[in-house]
Amino acid sequence: MLQLLLGMALVVVPTVLTGTISLAVTVPVYLTLVALTMVRETFHVRRQQRADLIRKLKILTLDLSTLTQGGHGSSVWAILRDLTNNAQFRVQMDMCGNYQVGKLLDERCQRLFNDAGNLAGQVHRMNSGSDDELREAIRDFGNLVVEYRRVVQEFLRFLKDTKGEKETIQNKSTFSSRVYRDLADEYDRLMDAIRHIREELRPYAGHDWLPDEHLTRFPRVPLLG
Repeated sequence: MLQLLLGMALVVVPTVLTGTISLAVTVPVYLTLVALTMVRETFHVRRQQRADLIRKLKILTLDLSTLTQGGHGSSVWAILRDLTNNAQFRVQMDMCGNYQVGKLLDERCQRLFNDAGNLAGQVHRMNSGSDDELREAIRDFGNLVVEYRRVVQEFLRFLKDTKGEKETIQNKSTFSSRVYRDLADEYDRLMDAIRHIREELRPYAGHDWLPDEHLTRFPRVPLLG
């Protein structure tokens, strides 16, 4: 509305006033109109950029939520559950005395899934969003990615420590392919996607948001036949 009034002034003033008086009025009005247009364009561009970042963040948070589901066959939680329900693996846990470690890891996976799902729902409800709202969501996502990486590392350590008298069940093809192919592929895909968008998100979350040491690739091993 203000731009419309100023635009009308640029048309009306020269027809009423002449010479120096007309210039004294129209020049400031013109400069004000230009400044308002620039501010409006800047705001529009920032709003579009923020909307684009929210769209990308929705994809990432939904992906993380999927990768932490107990019902998703390639997730660390699903593989952990299937192992701890396996009779041979339970014997191995009894032998090594790390049954409690598996239980605590299961609880940690559940908390991560709940937190990732809550964040995905929060981001999904965001429209244009404020800078503060977007900044908080990005930081929360970064914290969950760090926790996801730690859970995966703890899971791999748990598998290594759960030994058996002969061949361990987690090293047989059924489970080893799920861990070192399926889980590994999805883990690396998520980390690659975050690296790709990291520089766009850092202006909101800070320059030190998710450094390379928190986005390491999955430690793969040769699969057994």
